[in-house]
Amino acid sequence: MLSRKGQEIQGKKLPKEWVDEVTQLLHSVYRPDCDRLQKKFEIYGFIYPNELWLAVSLLDRSDNSVIPVTCILSSDIDTGCKIIPRLRQLLDSAGFFFDHFFADKEWDDYVPDWQLKEDITGDFYYLVTRENIALSLQADELLRSKIEN
Repeated sequence: MLSRKGQEIQGKKLPKEWVDEVTQLLHSVYRPDCDRLQKKFEIYGFIYPNELWLAVSLLDRSDNSVIPVTCILSSDIDTGCKIIPRLRQLLDSAGFFFDHFFADKEWDDYVPDWQLKEDITGDFYYLVTRENIALSLQADELLRSKIEN
């Protein structure tokens, strides 16, 4: 399970339109770096009753075996929480991370455990891994289907 809170239920996926729009935005902002490194962005996200979870992965464009760099962010939410402003906060933080990542050719500052970031717009948690989220989601689906059968 990818969730910081170890969710027992399957989260609701972020709207495809939002994911597509943000993916295009990231590609346009970081086009020179992505072109130079032959990379692409993929975004994944889930809304749980008490957590908003977002992952932004930078993957090789042509070789799926190249290990990605993934920034994963999580924020506590409740029933009255406005999701889009909170998503924007998490996305801004992912952008801040990738600004630093692309600026440092020797970057190697992975953060494999959840870290709290206190922010005036709201606290959130983050980690930076080499995890391929698409593969992790496929593994979760396989495990879920085994349990159901």
